[in-house]
This record gives sequence, C-alpha cells and structure tokens, in this order.
Amino acid sequence: MQLHYCCVLFVCLLASGCAAATSSSLAKSLVDTARTDCTALDNGSFKAGADYIVTLDLDGDGERDELLDESHFTCSSSASLFTPNGGYMLHAIVHGAVFSWQVNGWRIVDWGEDKVLLLAQDGTECGGHGYQPCYEAVVFNAHRPMTVRPGSR
Repeated sequence: MQLHYCCVLFVCLLASGCAAATSSSLAKSLVDTARTDCTALDNGSFKAGADYIVTLDLDGDGERDELLDESHFTCSSSASLFTPNGGYMLHAIVHGAVFSWQVNGWRIVDWGEDKVLLLAQDGTECGGHGYQPCYEAVVFNAHRPMTVRPGSR
C-alpha cells in the first residue's frame, strides 16, 4: 500500500509538530548523492520535490531530527531510480547519524510522549510475498532506532 506523502505530511504537521525546514549537511549530502546517481544515468536531470524533508523530534530530546523521503526525487533518464518496484528510500537523520529503510510508505504515530515511525514495507520483509502488507514500528531511544526486529539497525 502506497501512502501518499502529502497526506502523511498533513497528518504529521497537525498531529506531531513536524515542520518542513532547511536541511542539514547530512541531508544535503544524501541529495547530492542522488543527484550524482541521476546524472550518471545518461546525464539525467535530477529534481527534488519541495516536501522531500520533514523535521521533527524523533527521540524526544527536544532537538529537531529529519526524515528525508526519496519518493519526492525524480530523474529524467530513469522513471524508477528513486521509486523502484520494491519501494523507495526513507532516511532518518538523528544526532549526526543516518538510518535508512526501503519503504512503500510511512507515517508518524504519536503514542504518549513517543513518536513511532510506522513503515509500510515489502511483504518479503515479514517472510511473505512482495504484494502482502508488512509493517515495522520504530521508536528512537538514545538517538538510535529501536524495533522488535531481530538484528535491527
């Protein structure tokens, strides 16, 4: 199931105190890498949509963290470079570290004082088939993601 980012951003802004903002040097580096990857494919033209990054406090420490959503990236020479069949990349930038997932969609869920990053993933991530729904819930603690998934990031 593909979650539409505009709806996710709207929910995030209303429910979680998120804001679109200027990006950190790590976010800019991720965008530069994407631009380079696009250019390397037949000299493609790269574009990042206006709402590719959202800032919010993921770990509850009072400092803003970033979610960078590559589904807002396009490349003129490859329709599937940033949004392939198995999903797109979502990056969380928390205290100078980047954590990345391949997702079909995402949203923030407020659970008490916690922000839960809910990830819609390919069914193979849950031991099923690609078309089957699969979700992972991630909460940030001590500046790192935590999930029940064995061997998680």
